[in-house]
Amino acid sequence: MATTDKFIIKPQQFMLASSVKFMNMVFLNPNRLYDEPSDPDRAYVVNGAKYGQPKFRIKTRSGGGITPDSDAFWFTKDEKDGKIKLNAIIEIYRPEADVHPLSPTNTAILLTFQSGGKQVVKPLTITQSPMINAVNILQDLHVETAVEWDEIKDLIVGLTQDTPAMFTISIDSELSWERIKTDTPATPQPQTRPPVIIRDHRTGGGVIRSNPFLARTAMLRTAAMPIGDLRMTTVRTDLIAAAALANQPMSGKIALKYTDIKQYTKENTSVFGVFSDQFEVKELTWKNQSLAKNTGNYTINYRPTSSPDVFYFLPQEFRINVNEYSGEPRISIAMVPSVEGAGQPATYRIKNSIQLVPYFNPKAKKDLFTTLDKESKGVIKYCDLRMGGYSAAKFVLRDAYAGDNAVFRGKVPDKIDKIDPVSGFTLTVDCSLESFDFFKKEITSGFSIGDIEFELPYEDAQGPKTLIQSVPVYLDIRKLAGIPVDIAVTETESEIKGFALTNPNKFKIKVGGVEVTLLSEIKGTIYDADYEIGIQSPWVEEFAPNQTEQVTLKTGDIAELGEGSFWTRLVAEPLSISLTEDPDVILSRVIDYATGDPEVWELQISCPLFERWADLDAETLKPYQQISRVEVEVQNGASNTFTVNLTKTNHTGSVKMARSISQILKSQQLTERTYKYRIGTHYILDDSKWTEWLTPETTAGNFLSVRPQKLV
Repeated sequence: MATTDKFIIKPQQFMLASSVKFMNMVFLNPNRLYDEPSDPDRAYVVNGAKYGQPKFRIKTRSGGGITPDSDAFWFTKDEKDGKIKLNAIIEIYRPEADVHPLSPTNTAILLTFQSGGKQVVKPLTITQSPMINAVNILQDLHVETAVEWDEIKDLIVGLTQDTPAMFTISIDSELSWERIKTDTPATPQPQTRPPVIIRDHRTGGGVIRSNPFLARTAMLRTAAMPIGDLRMTTVRTDLIAAAALANQPMSGKIALKYTDIKQYTKENTSVFGVFSDQFEVKELTWKNQSLAKNTGNYTINYRPTSSPDVFYFLPQEFRINVNEYSGEPRISIAMVPSVEGAGQPATYRIKNSIQLVPYFNPKAKKDLFTTLDKESKGVIKYCDLRMGGYSAAKFVLRDAYAGDNAVFRGKVPDKIDKIDPVSGFTLTVDCSLESFDFFKKEITSGFSIGDIEFELPYEDAQGPKTLIQSVPVYLDIRKLAGIPVDIAVTETESEIKGFALTNPNKFKIKVGGVEVTLLSEIKGTIYDADYEIGIQSPWVEEFAPNQTEQVTLKTGDIAELGEGSFWTRLVAEPLSISLTEDPDVILSRVIDYATGDPEVWELQISCPLFERWADLDAETLKPYQQISRVEVEVQNGASNTFTVNLTKTNHTGSVKMARSISQILKSQQLTERTYKYRIGTHYILDDSKWTEWLTPETTAGNFLSVRPQKLV
């Protein structure tokens, strides 16, 4: 595989304060029944509803038909610090579809596994989900633990050698219960002789049994006739039941234990996720979805990965990257010599190096989320996106900018075979002075110079195949990639209000809008998502440096979730961020920063009087005897000033000068050099004298001779 998973496409995301309600959620209402729920398999009826002891199991994560179903048991690895975590979701449930699980408390979970002959035991931290809207499903327990690489290294190596990995999950919990007080106890089932129900402590406390002897004694006491008299038709079962209840506790706790052993092989890529690239994993299939928009149809390309909540996603285009400190496009311009041949004068060309990076349109990402939500029938509502999963990617120049057209627009490589998923690639445009002027006009108005061709592997009934997908490369100073903005959520204890948008840059920016998504999430599992969130407050487009604007969301657009559920995360991603300056002004500034004249011009400055001082007679030297030194100031076309001091013992000096590309482009001459100078004569006893700024008779030569002013 030629690419990497390291580039994660993430907008700005914020955990909201209301998520604390999830973390601290406990079920304060006691489990109230008519009987002690001591039988793990029995259903207890209260007000027509059935209740029973809770059971535990690893949750099954449905792929919604897009990815394979899998156990909610998986490893993750942080891209920044490399820390590894083991995550799982334990579901509290009842196997019967019509029985409600009672609420357990004081739950502790241990994970045990073998790695390299050593037993590793890990306690798992638990985060409870809200109540789930299903009869026989109570809630999810999101559990996790940190794992060191040394603890699982041998386990991963064993998988590559077809040795399965065994994990044991042990759960200890408690079931608190309380008896419902009633003056009319439930009537027992009719029998020849009504039973009296009591607790038999010899069976471990809590097993309900019938005692025939007590039943007979109670019947004798309540009957007015002998036992054998067939006229006896009424039995006081309420008194019998009351007597039985008097001997039973009104509340208590029941210990719950659960153990499950899971076995996984290297085929369970959803479990080992980030480590699956060490196995021979069958490639998953790329999909493309054509979407109809007002501006026409466009296609999104995506592919599942070995992690169920991560998808590969192709960018919508490549754009010029921005220097986040200066706000300038990352374009490097330099003039270089080009030797035509022996005996021919050197000519010069302008090299433009442009950094281009992938750009992921926030609207396209939201289109992907809604597509996955629809295709999976609500199972996949949100996911992390990464650039990867392609076998190769290369830049291909469009025909309009190749061949003879390069004379007018500049030469560009026909192909670039390697595209980095993070830093993109550098495109070099080689221009003459004439073609550079044409290139400047195009890059400020924007144009697509070529395409990145991605090779996407997939399989159909005929076997493995490769799909070629082209992504355009735009050279447009008006649309840059990577301009940063800051967004902070504004909320109260119970509801989300909106967010504050700040321009952290030292330059002015324009923001065309923000895509907003609300998520109900616990430990990476998305329970609900709302993609259509409107903005209530007026939108401000232009932001000065450090300017902050408060944005309020439309309250009516924020749907209410079920009881015990909350929105926990706001995902906000700005749209169409651009610089406010005119693109011609921006490019001119880039040109001013560029490397100038490739031939540094050295101007030799001399004073013939000082040079010949020893050979001149006293009468000739008399007006100059009081001179201490001569100072020469030279100013080039960019108003840069250089100074040379000449004396009787040091009568020559030099100045090295070079023009900027901007000056060369204005003059359209490579050999034309301009400067002006002035001479200051410094005396031992008298004040110095300066000439006006002078222009040399010719700049074709590399020499300038100066003469000091006489002392009158």
